[in-house]
Amino acid sequence: MQRGAGGAAGTGLDDPSGPAMVDPTVILGLLIAALEMQRHTSLTLLHLMRGVPGSWTHPRRRLPGEIRPRGRVSRPAVPPLIGEHTSSAPTSADRPPVIRSVGAAPRLHVRCFGRFEVLRAGVPIEHWRRGKAKLLLKHLIARRQPVPRDVLIDLLWPEADPQIAVNGLRVALHALRQALGEGERESRSGGEYIVFESGNYSVNPLAGLWVDADEFDEHFATGLRLERRGQVAAARCHYEQAEAVYRDDYLLEDLYEDWTLVRREELKDQYLMVLTKLADGCLREGDAEGCIVRCHKILQKDACREDAYRRLMRCYAQLGQRSQALHWFGLCTRTLRQELDVAPSEQTMDLYQKITTGQRCDSALGDGRGRVDRREPGYRTVREV
Repeated sequence: MQRGAGGAAGTGLDDPSGPAMVDPTVILGLLIAALEMQRHTSLTLLHLMRGVPGSWTHPRRRLPGEIRPRGRVSRPAVPPLIGEHTSSAPTSADRPPVIRSVGAAPRLHVRCFGRFEVLRAGVPIEHWRRGKAKLLLKHLIARRQPVPRDVLIDLLWPEADPQIAVNGLRVALHALRQALGEGERESRSGGEYIVFESGNYSVNPLAGLWVDADEFDEHFATGLRLERRGQVAAARCHYEQAEAVYRDDYLLEDLYEDWTLVRREELKDQYLMVLTKLADGCLREGDAEGCIVRCHKILQKDACREDAYRRLMRCYAQLGQRSQALHWFGLCTRTLRQELDVAPSEQTMDLYQKITTGQRCDSALGDGRGRVDRREPGYRTVREV
């Protein structure tokens, strides 16, 4: 048999009538499906063996005079099989709104603030085997609710052939489980980090997974609840913990992705509220330095927060640094003019007058509002000044 031009003998690569090429993703997907079926079968046998009396231990010889108890001996409940059609995670009706670690210290820590990072036993995971595996985990954590399989496929493979996309999801899921170390974990606890139930994929909230964004949510909500009850000191502790968790804005690597926008802005607003409450608390307690630190953080996220400029002016005036206080007034004026085309409000101007004339200006807190409100009596455009 002679070779065709540029082709190999007998392969059909240059013969239209020869066998069609099969996409490698499909082959890999089918192989992984077979491995997953074998894994679930092994787990099923393992659970069945655990449920059979005496399957793991030899019967103990009865001692002289010992009376063997009658009736069934109660055994600990065997965890259900975690597979494609069953799940140890709660159903969607009673699923908690956030992912929280239950019981022992979590082995996996997920950092969504700033650069996305997953740490297993304190060591960052660097090798994800497949690029889509990391993105798949991001989607499941960001949504915090079960995601239909078709939605994940559309998100990860919007232009791919349906069969190739389904196999691609299977491959990515297998790679993700391998990267998270699920294989060794399942043999000990019978639980999975990623579960499939009723056509939806989700992160198992009972699998021992810590997520910094959910930790921030928890401290923020607890702080608000305690503050409403008048427990200011306890609320402040939770606000400080929320401040410490927030390293940077949410999923900065996906800054221009639509699916991260709402969650990022929600967390940023909550973070600014935390900083505002801590800054006001510092003012009440006479902690000018603590208030200055929080105001700087506020302005890093929103340079038009006029109330933050007023707090800085007041703090530096209290510290006897009047020139620095006036410097922040000048910066406030320029920023509002350039960004919003407005002049400082009457409240800011009154504070400026008190500082220039040497009057005390530590009696009132900042108003806690964000950008200039157009309904405010002191609102003026630059052209009106």
